[in-house]
Amino acid sequence: MATQPGGGTVAGSSKATPQKSFFWSCFSCRILTGSGLAGAGLWVHLGVRRSLPHSSPGNLYNIIRLVLAVGLYSAAIVIIVDPVEPK
Repeated sequence: MATQPGGGTVAGSSKATPQKSFFWSCFSCRILTGSGLAGAGLWVHLGVRRSLPHSSPGNLYNIIRLVLAVGLYSAAIVIIVDPVEPK
């Protein structure tokens, strides 16, 4: 991509695709990071399950913790699958 002295880009020049770092291109690194996030999600989820009595509804704190656990699970899936990388 052509740049001007002031830092702008020249009209009509194509943008180069950003290169991923080595960490995100390594499959074993993605598996390690994703499994760590999934384990953290499982730990949060089991902590909520143990603290909830079976007969009463959950309070707002427990609901927020469950949402956090789902977020950790989702982040783990996104890191392991890596949907942005072109095949």
